[in-house]
Amino acid sequence: MTREAVRLLSVGAGEEQTPAIVRAQALGYHVIATDGNRDAPGLRVAKQGVHLDLRDTATLIALARKNAVQAILPTPLGAILRSTAAVSQALGLPGPSVDAAFLSTDKLAQRLALASSQILQPSYLCLTDGIRIEELRERLAPPLVLKPVEGSGSRGVRLLKESVSLSQLFDNRGTLLPEYSGQLIESRLPGEEYGVDAVAIGNDCQVLALRAKTLGQAPYCVTIRYEVVDHPDQKVMASVQRTAAAVAAALDYRNCLFHMDITIDATGEVHLIETAARPAGYGIVATLLPAVLSVDPTEQALAMLMQQSFTFDTQVVAQGMIDRLFDPPGNLLQLGHPQAAANVPGVLDLRVGVRAGDYVPVYESGSDCWKAGMVTLTAPTREELYERRQTVDKTLDAVLESHARKSC
Repeated sequence: MTREAVRLLSVGAGEEQTPAIVRAQALGYHVIATDGNRDAPGLRVAKQGVHLDLRDTATLIALARKNAVQAILPTPLGAILRSTAAVSQALGLPGPSVDAAFLSTDKLAQRLALASSQILQPSYLCLTDGIRIEELRERLAPPLVLKPVEGSGSRGVRLLKESVSLSQLFDNRGTLLPEYSGQLIESRLPGEEYGVDAVAIGNDCQVLALRAKTLGQAPYCVTIRYEVVDHPDQKVMASVQRTAAAVAAALDYRNCLFHMDITIDATGEVHLIETAARPAGYGIVATLLPAVLSVDPTEQALAMLMQQSFTFDTQVVAQGMIDRLFDPPGNLLQLGHPQAAANVPGVLDLRVGVRAGDYVPVYESGSDCWKAGMVTLTAPTREELYERRQTVDKTLDAVLESHARKSC
């Protein structure tokens, strides 16, 4: 069977899914893209674009069966991971199981599933209506992290640095406020934060890349910069690999790209923040990793799913980062030459979502940062990477009337 005859399903056709659709079709595959937004860009570029509710699994399954879909395109869309898994299970396709999808999208279930493993994770509580502030203070000590049980991209996540911050969650009688019922509150893990990109191959697992993270302003602490680590300490990487393998085994990750958010403490111990059985978003797997690694993770994942020859033996062959363009909050007083900045050598992608005169608010989620403006760039050396990043700023010539900030 030729590749043109092979039909792939993309569950989601938004801006983040479109690069994978384009890449798969460049390889010769026939992509059927689906999305609940009629204007989703991937619906226009795919060989077939179908507008439907991505949570309507029955319709998705029927569409996949009718078109004899042979694989689900790996894309970063956590909100509908359960729909993707349901299609894979119904058609007997390789990919994350329904259980793995559930454990990826429900943080409390994920914590419980990992409890019997040797993986280091935060101490936590699920806030219930009956909990009292005194009990919370007795069981968990600041700094703490408050987060919704479901969701991704750091939306709804807040850092509570001091004990007095806990009072914001309760009324003057010490009763939990209704809007926080059902949320998780966790101890903040020690060490520096990193992102990990990995792949589960059957029962095996392989780490593809380690990304250093720079966090934005408290209390939201959104990641505003990712930088691929080119020569990580081998002992640390062995610990990262063991953690990834343990996560994949505990959460039933099979035949899929996945990512983890971790911390690495001063002793080199790896602590898991959270994980999901899907590739990382915000251009990490779609744009950055193919440019800095010796293999394209999406291309190799497709080959794996199609039971073709593949390799995930990767090396870092270039330096790379994804970085925010603006440091909010503040009014954008001036914005010079975005097109010229996009033409700086090494720039893979530059997106500017604001104009002069706009107010740039504090980033409360990764999506906020992505929409305001980010640049993805590479260079042969670390020194050249930083020089190119400075050149982007000079060429963009943005002036932000910044207000006071608090660091994470």
